[in-house]
Amino acid sequence: METSLEPSAEEGVGGALPVEDAPPQAALSEDEARWTSEIARLDEVIAHHERERKALLWFLKIGAVLFIPSLFVHKLAPFAVALFSLSGFFCGNYFVRGHLGEQYFKLDLARKQLRIARDAAAANPRG
Repeated sequence: METSLEPSAEEGVGGALPVEDAPPQAALSEDEARWTSEIARLDEVIAHHERERKALLWFLKIGAVLFIPSLFVHKLAPFAVALFSLSGFFCGNYFVRGHLGEQYFKLDLARKQLRIARDAAAANPRG
């Protein structure tokens, strides 16, 4: 299974249309092209943060696995394992959720700007 972060040619960029189905760039105004590429970039960033959020479950899984053997090491070791796994999970979730909220806010703004650019291009077709 390939684990490359680069999108394949079939996927397009950020889940966008493949290159052959995409509208020609010459038809887009400069603002439309700018906001379209910004939306694609933000979609990729959001997808990356979603993968990070799902990966945080490994803190709990590893903590659960290490908890049992730590019972035999020292009487305080299970508490250290639980503290590490739970604090890693909750702190990571806090930061990832904050970043996701910020990126969703930026995505909404970029979509509004794209709508404004398209309306302006429709009102003034000569550019």
